[in-house]
Order: sequence, then structure tokens, then C-alpha cells
Amino acid sequence: MNHVIFGIMFFSDPVAAFANVRRAMKPGGRLALAVFRPASANLWPNAPLEAVRHLLPPTPTPGPEEPGPFSWADPARVRRILEGAGFSEVSLTPLDPVIQLAGPAGEAEAADFVMAMGPLARVLPSLSAAQRENVRAVLEVYFKGHATSQGVVLPAANWVVRARV
Repeated sequence: MNHVIFGIMFFSDPVAAFANVRRAMKPGGRLALAVFRPASANLWPNAPLEAVRHLLPPTPTPGPEEPGPFSWADPARVRRILEGAGFSEVSLTPLDPVIQLAGPAGEAEAADFVMAMGPLARVLPSLSAAQRENVRAVLEVYFKGHATSQGVVLPAANWVVRARV
């Protein structure tokens, strides 16, 4: 049986978490994960934040060993975690989907989406209503540059990680 997990990059002790997962799996079981590659390769979700960073208070960037959206970007770390948890045959394959944030002429919808989910959602509550509206206006302009006939799209850069028990 395959298990697909996305979001594991936020585990505080990934070796322990995956040792637990491994214990629950049958011998020969397969694990598949989707994780982000480095922030520099991911316009989604990083570029909208960068577009408005000048309007935001300073925010700390997690270190490479700390939980965070890009904490599984380094293949050596991924292998160390999964092999340390007892998995074998660890492999990483790039996957570069295009993420549709909104439909055609959906710049406002895309702004709503990134303001409600991801790194901006954590910072916006500390801003005044006027500051939030300024962020929204800048985001809408930013998303006009990423509008296509299919809608507002941004590329992502992921790893598909596979391993065996």
C-alpha cells in the first residue's frame, strides 16, 4: 500500500515521526512524500511574500534543520531522516507543477488565497487594516504579471520522495 503525505516538513522531530510511520507499515511497504525544493526555486509560495516583504515587519527564516516549508529541500537531509528512521531505497525525483491560484482575471482571488494561506497568513494579523489593504493592492499588481488565459499561475519546485520499509 502506498501512503502519500504532503506537509511533513513541519514535524519537529522527523526521524522519530517517520520511525513511527515505519513501525505502522507492513514489510516491503512503500512511502511517498511530496516536499518543497529550495525557496529560491519556488515562486509558489515564496514569490508573493517577496513581492510585499518591504511592507512587512522582519520575519525570521527557519534554519535548515528547523521545521519549515523548505526544511526538506536538501536531498542529503531527506536521506538522513528517512534512513535514520529505518527506511531504505530512498529516492528523490523533481516535480515541477504549475499552481493555479485563481481563474482568469483572478488577481484579487489570488491575493485572497495567499493572504489566507502560507507565510503571509502568519504575518498579516500583526498589521493594521490599512497595512493589510496595502499588501493586498501590491499583491494584485504582482499577480497581474502572472495572469494567463488559464488564470493566475505560479511554478512550484517539489521533490517526490520515495522509500521502502
